[in-house]
Amino acid sequence: MSKVPVAELASLLNDWNMEIKKDHADEAERLFAKAKQAVEEIDDADILMYYSLLEKRHHILMYNLRGQKGNVSTKSIEGHYGKKDDDLSHRLAYYFDFYEGVYEQHQGNYEVALQMYQSAEKLLDKIPSEIERADFDFKVAWLYYRLSHIMLSLSYIRRALHVYKRHKHYERRAALSYSLVAANLTEIGRYEEALENYRLAEEVLTSEQDDFMLAQHHHNVAILYSFWNKPKESIRHLEKALSHQEYYDSDFFFHSTYLISRELCVIGEKQRASQYIEAAYAKIKDASHEVFQLKIGIVHDLYLTNAPQRFQQIDEKLRKLEEKNEYHEVKELSHFAAKYCEKQALFEKSVFYLNKSLEADLHMKRMGLI
Repeated sequence: MSKVPVAELASLLNDWNMEIKKDHADEAERLFAKAKQAVEEIDDADILMYYSLLEKRHHILMYNLRGQKGNVSTKSIEGHYGKKDDDLSHRLAYYFDFYEGVYEQHQGNYEVALQMYQSAEKLLDKIPSEIERADFDFKVAWLYYRLSHIMLSLSYIRRALHVYKRHKHYERRAALSYSLVAANLTEIGRYEEALENYRLAEEVLTSEQDDFMLAQHHHNVAILYSFWNKPKESIRHLEKALSHQEYYDSDFFFHSTYLISRELCVIGEKQRASQYIEAAYAKIKDASHEVFQLKIGIVHDLYLTNAPQRFQQIDEKLRKLEEKNEYHEVKELSHFAAKYCEKQALFEKSVFYLNKSLEADLHMKRMGLI
């Protein structure tokens, strides 16, 4: 192929970047293929850095919206291409810090991600674009949600949503923003308000005709009903999510299988729960699903076995989740175990797990105070 002029490739990368920001997965995938081919004969350092940053974010997009695992390098961009140059444009310097933050967040390195976001925000004021600000707010809102800083997360996501609602072509990002508002409201028990925000998200996704994102939406609504102590409604939405073949074949299958087996155990349908667990284990092909195995193992230990050592096994699995920095999961599963123990009149164990849930929540909040 003939060499693409630098200016033309920069324009292509900008277009690709915009489709990522709009959560247009299919168009982003098309432009990624085009950029990947064009960049092979380019030796411009800024263009190569820009491409590398976008490639990482693209793979994260395709995982988040299609459940596809990409080959995202574990090396930092700085280590691969050399130190950030002082004379980089403000925008590229901002992207360097911001996209590294997005990557570290995706990897679960929340403290590093927050540090990168704080560094990026110092450069953001020099970029006169409210879409860039909304994109930043959207990602930071997700991080604060994962760290249990609910009011901070709501503040950032509502500011981003206000922008997306006024701009054409950002409908999918608006839908995801409504969903994050709902997720935050779910955490603080405002279930009716959360459901209304999910309804608004579903309206947008239905008009966008993105069936995969609608399947994800049903999973998210199922989480709300689980918190709301309405397991049958939760199961109904999870069945809708898993009825979508592309979703079923994606990595998100494991998220929904974990939740539906848990909810089935709650209503006493242990045989069906076991069938879902067996189907999930049959699909595991590598070690990348260890977190799922630990989570589903805790559900199994609580409901599907009477082994004398089951609580020691649960405690060991929670410890391994802590080692992986999965404190959000530790918080949720410990609370789940506490409720189970309370129903079984195991009050001392219930208090133990409730305290563990509170400790995990406190740990996350401390991470958000760097």
